[in-house]
Amino acid sequence: MSRRRRGRVLILVADPAVRGLLSRYFESREYYVEAAADRETGASRLAREDFDLVLAEVPGSETDSVAQLLERHRNRRWILLPDSDHSSVLQRLWRLHPWDVLPPPVTFADLDAILRKSTPSVSFETLIREAEHWNRRVEIRFPSDIRLVPEVLREVDRLCEGVPAEPGIRDVKIPLIVAEAVYNAVEHGNRSDPRKYVMLEARAEKDGLTVVIEDEGEGFAVPNLERLPEEQSEGGRGLFLMRLYASEVRFEKGGRRVFLRRSWV
Repeated sequence: MSRRRRGRVLILVADPAVRGLLSRYFESREYYVEAAADRETGASRLAREDFDLVLAEVPGSETDSVAQLLERHRNRRWILLPDSDHSSVLQRLWRLHPWDVLPPPVTFADLDAILRKSTPSVSFETLIREAEHWNRRVEIRFPSDIRLVPEVLREVDRLCEGVPAEPGIRDVKIPLIVAEAVYNAVEHGNRSDPRKYVMLEARAEKDGLTVVIEDEGEGFAVPNLERLPEEQSEGGRGLFLMRLYASEVRFEKGGRRVFLRRSWV
């Protein structure tokens, strides 16, 4: 009796030896495997056929072409293999597609761990480890799963460690306005649809914290933030609290992006 295959894999790797090794690895794990040596052939197969997983090497000179492929085929799962572990390369790839980016060297154990997962690999640890080199700046792109929000908020909190902020601002006002904005993006902007993503960028600077949060929803008509909304309007109350405790609040892109600024004093 033949064993049931787990899915179809497309391998985009130039080196024939590595391509063959990866093909045998996936075949041994009950996948149908197809392979391509160049980006053009791979793009043609992606356009014609349906794959459950795409594994692609990313030479530094071809990051732009990979980005274009990702944008056209965002509904597929990708494993990206950059040829460099430079933080700027990893960060750019991670922002393009929040599945898995494996810096060299990659082992079969790494691939086994990825294949056991069924949700995107949101690599907060990698982001924070590199945060020092980005001048106290962090970017996080994550699917609209409310379970991920506490971890996102913790990363912003870590970004603010050691800043010259008054206790009430550092411990109360900043966590409140960031939480309101992130939860609004997940629940109201993207309506908790895990196929849609939220992008957060936070910068801790000399005079304060800047946070930009953008969702992939339809936007909304921004209400009057100068007065407390009706009792039953929870979303409106959250926007009012953001306006109350932030130094500056600005909505862009029809309400899909919010810009928050809070000084340390």
